[in-house]
Amino acid sequence: MTRRKLLGRTIRAIVVTFWVMFISFALIRITPGDPVATRLGAEADPARVASLRAELGLDKDPFTQFVINLYNLTKGDLGTSLVTGVEVSQIVKVSFPVTLSYIALSFLGAFFDIDPNWNHHRLVE
Repeated sequence: MTRRKLLGRTIRAIVVTFWVMFISFALIRITPGDPVATRLGAEADPARVASLRAELGLDKDPFTQFVINLYNLTKGDLGTSLVTGVEVSQIVKVSFPVTLSYIALSFLGAFFDIDPNWNHHRLVE
């Protein structure tokens, strides 16, 4: 692979990654509901709601939130779950081994040509 082709693919990957992040961020922001009200309950103290909004950065405008998220991603900070309050890196750490095992099983199934619907060729009695 030539150096120019590799550079072009790298730039395309960065652009696609940016747009996936932007669209995901926008969809989360336009979804109805309030993550702070969900976490604290509908009858939470207004001071606590304002405090949690400031803690999560939800008191800023969406553009600023997106820029802050991009900056934090460059440092490896995935943030905090809006629903559970758990660090996203911890959630990924727990679920990553299971995801890798699914990927490995899928590759093995593709390599050995294992058909998950092997039973569909039999006659039904």
